[in-house]
Amino acid sequence: MNREAAPSVLWDVERYRRVAELDDRDAGAAVVRRRIGQVTSARFVGGSREILTVADDGMARLWDGQTGRLLSSYRSTSRFLADASVTPDGSMIVAGGSDGALWFWDRATPRPLWKLRAHDSHVVGVHFEGDALVTRGFGGELARWTLPDPERVIEAALPDR
Repeated sequence: MNREAAPSVLWDVERYRRVAELDDRDAGAAVVRRRIGQVTSARFVGGSREILTVADDGMARLWDGQTGRLLSSYRSTSRFLADASVTPDGSMIVAGGSDGALWFWDRATPRPLWKLRAHDSHVVGVHFEGDALVTRGFGGELARWTLPDPERVIEAALPDR
C-alpha cells in the first residue's frame, strides 16, 4: 500500500488507443508533473466534452474529454474527495469527501462558494436527480437537498464592490 498510485489515463475505447495521461500541468507554465492523487471518482459531464474527477488529494478537476488537458482545478481542505457532480445548469461543481461536507465552487472561476455539513461520516456519493441533490454518507445514510438558484448563490458569494 506504500506504492504510488498509477497515473489516470484517458482511453479512446472505440479506437483502442491511449489519448492522454491526466496530469496537473498548468497551461503556459514549465512542464512539471505533479501527482494528482488517486482518482476516486470520474464522470463525463457536458455530454462527453468534459470529465470531472476527484482524488485523494482533496481536489476536484475538470478535464477536456477529447484531449485530457486540464481545464480547471477546485481545491478543498478535505483530506480526500470521494465524488462530485455538476449542477444541472452547469454553473457549479459540487463535491463531497472525508469531512462529511459538500463543497460548492463556481465552475467558471474555480472560486469556492460555500461548504455545507451534509453527513456525520464521509460523503461518498453526490448525484443530481433533476434539480435535487442526492448525497450518500459512508455509513449508508442518504440525504436529498433542495438548493437555492445557483445564480443567486454565485452572486451572494461575490465580494462587495
